[in-house]
Amino acid sequence: MENKSGRENYISFVNRSYYVASLLIERLEELKIHHIKPELEALLDRAIFQLRAKAILMRDVIVASGETDSAEAVEPVLNLLESIFNRVLQPGLGLQHIHLYDYLNLSDCMMRETERINEILSHQLSPEFLTETELYDTNILNGPLDFLKENFQSAVIS
Repeated sequence: MENKSGRENYISFVNRSYYVASLLIERLEELKIHHIKPELEALLDRAIFQLRAKAILMRDVIVASGETDSAEAVEPVLNLLESIFNRVLQPGLGLQHIHLYDYLNLSDCMMRETERINEILSHQLSPEFLTETELYDTNILNGPLDFLKENFQSAVIS
């Protein structure tokens, strides 16, 4: 017999990661419109490509579970991420690279948590909606995060 609350908790984590990934894709595309260093843009392009594939996989898991995705359920998290990202685009505030680092790092942490939950619960829940594939590759944002750390003293957004 399946633990219903475990299943619902699992799907809520996947739902959160799905919306975090979707927002991240949207905001990274938006960021590329601004003048950023070409090296960072290339790293963002690669991350966006990988995030799109993982978002599709997350969405498929939600659909296969019989649940529906809900942005409303994760609205506080999305609002937090939005408030951080808005600081990235406000040049008068300065420190945009730090805000971008925070934004990427927080998004990464939330999606890593879902991957950990996937690993833990995959043995406890019915496998029909679980996936053998990683829901989130923990290396996706390493390139942009490493770039921001290495270029901490220089502006990466103008």
